Amino acid sequence: MQNLTLRVRRRIRLTVTALCTSMVLSLAACGQTQPNQTPSNVNSPISNIFGSSEKETRVTDFYTEANADWLRENALTQYEYFNAAMTDQNFVMYDKLIALLEGIDPTTLSESDPLCKIVTFYRQICDEQAKETVNMDQIRSYIDRFESIQSTDEFIEVMCDETYFHLNPLFQVTYEESGQGFYMLQIAPEPLFGFYFPLESEEQAIVREQLVQGFRLLGYSDSQAVSMVDNALRLNSIILEYYATLVYQESPYLAQTVLDEKKVTFPYIRILESHGVKYPKTLYHDGTTGFYTEDAFLKLIDTLFTEQNLPMFRDLCAVDTMCYLCHFGSKDLSVTISGIMDRLSGIDNKDASAIDEAYRKNLKYQNVALLTRYDQSYLANYYLQNCVTAHEKELVDAYVAESKKTLSELLGQIDWLDNRSRERLIVKAKKIRVLSGTYEIYNPLDDIEIGGNAVQTSMNWVLSNKAFDREQFLGQKEVLLPDVNLFATNAYYLPKNNAFVLCLGLFSDAEKLEEQTREAWYGSFGTIINHEMAHAFDYAGIERRSDGLYEELFSDEQYEKYYETYYAIESLLKGRKTQSGYDILYAQVSNETYVDLLGMKCSLDQLKKLENPDYDAFFRSYAGMYATVMTPAYEWLSVRSDTHMPNHERINLVLAQFDEFYETYDVKKSSPFYIKKNDRIRVFSIE
Repeated sequence: MQNLTLRVRRRIRLTVTALCTSMVLSLAACGQTQPNQTPSNVNSPISNIFGSSEKETRVTDFYTEANADWLRENALTQYEYFNAAMTDQNFVMYDKLIALLEGIDPTTLSESDPLCKIVTFYRQICDEQAKETVNMDQIRSYIDRFESIQSTDEFIEVMCDETYFHLNPLFQVTYEESGQGFYMLQIAPEPLFGFYFPLESEEQAIVREQLVQGFRLLGYSDSQAVSMVDNALRLNSIILEYYATLVYQESPYLAQTVLDEKKVTFPYIRILESHGVKYPKTLYHDGTTGFYTEDAFLKLIDTLFTEQNLPMFRDLCAVDTMCYLCHFGSKDLSVTISGIMDRLSGIDNKDASAIDEAYRKNLKYQNVALLTRYDQSYLANYYLQNCVTAHEKELVDAYVAESKKTLSELLGQIDWLDNRSRERLIVKAKKIRVLSGTYEIYNPLDDIEIGGNAVQTSMNWVLSNKAFDREQFLGQKEVLLPDVNLFATNAYYLPKNNAFVLCLGLFSDAEKLEEQTREAWYGSFGTIINHEMAHAFDYAGIERRSDGLYEELFSDEQYEKYYETYYAIESLLKGRKTQSGYDILYAQVSNETYVDLLGMKCSLDQLKKLENPDYDAFFRSYAGMYATVMTPAYEWLSVRSDTHMPNHERINLVLAQFDEFYETYDVKKSSPFYIKKNDRIRVFSIE
């Protein structure tokens, strides 16, 4: 946001949800922000973590010191293809979920029971992966359907088939509720692997090599494979150039008549309407009917879909389909496509036996991750019923109520707001809704059949979910909550609902909540709750009322005061690098860092109310929550795409803003994270 003026920031209608989650790869469902159990040495005293004197040249950081035992015990090898980033909660949750799935006999359930369908699909995946090559022909049949296209008319015909429409990255269509109370249709062509940043030439060469090998494994000739991949990469570059023209956080939203008004050549509307897609008449109450980025998007459509470009958009669909379905094919295909991430981060291991061992070890974890792609509501609800006690849920509810009260008190301390604006913030904090571990609405799965193989079942599930989402919006029923992965994240704030979902990352090892001291509880679970509530007051949420509608809150002078925290965060992070030497993209992570700081302030205010609080237990618990082992590939990707700071810096730099941390550990000026007292960041200017 650093290049936007305050007025531009205010005018942009942000509809991108402020997530408390890291980017989740299709290759591995694993949320970077998931909490870990409190380290076993949580109550042991530490002294001079940052060095005992200013003369010392080597300084130990708090993240590494507090998590040393756990990190050492759970270190991943470079061969871990399918679990790119894992926390203790991941391991515990996946093991419990696997035990639940394998403990159910689907023959004892009604065939119409959603749980029967879920378990049957899981066993189908496991059985077919054991055979390794069972679905290779099926995968190729989907790709061949794209490759048979010889004209734009044939492409349009294929796109009117719902199965192939949803395998096509060029037609990513989602409905969202607008800030003004009605739905909008978002259209966002998707680049390969979800990379919204250009790859360097060396990186693109690696992607090209791996994709070509994937097509070879599917039986395509070398010349076919090379041609298809090169065409796809050329089109991928065009899509990335399009996104490079967008202002930060902008996306195209379609109103009813805009394409006809602009006389777009390619029949975009006809394809979308063939799948029941509808459009709102206008995007805003003032009658605006265009896109945020109208010119760029219309130009993309008119210049992209031509006979001359046919091989490119045909082959991009083929590549995307191979990547989407690779897990249902042979082990070699799955490892080849998954291995793209490792290769991009510099790993090029040829030890086949090591790769095979890692593949076998992680296969069940991978299958759980695959299953959560297709259903989360029933799985999550079943997990909560079997793995979380009523008392544990009561503990959560009690803490949420306490957090609302503390946050309201903190907001009441903002002295540069007028009384009306301050009261509006307090009311919003008190009205935040909480959904524990599940969605409000379930797809009944009535239309899903377990197909002859896992690929067919997968597509049945995709079509069912898409139809259900569309029905929720266009049928004017209660809007389905956004598609957050309940198993891959710990919590997720919804600005338009003023609510947040507590996901299964928080409940995966819930019995430990009862074992923790009050301070450790505040440091782990509590900081997550406060982080999510703080999202109601970040730049995406600050102008939404408690009912989710927009309403300008500040005067120009007050906006300037509000953004002082963001400017300070960007100044703090400029020029900083991660442990591995990657540049921290300060503009990308500034909002989540803002929320980290506000949430931590709220947690420390709660801690102060305890008699003789144990700050050491609190800070260690907080650091342990972010202890993560990850492959170099995932680290490479997360630094470039995650909206959170890397965990190492996230712990050290956030804690370095609070006086209590310095007082607890006598932090020395020799620390690379030491910040002078007057330079420490204060959210809302509150001490």
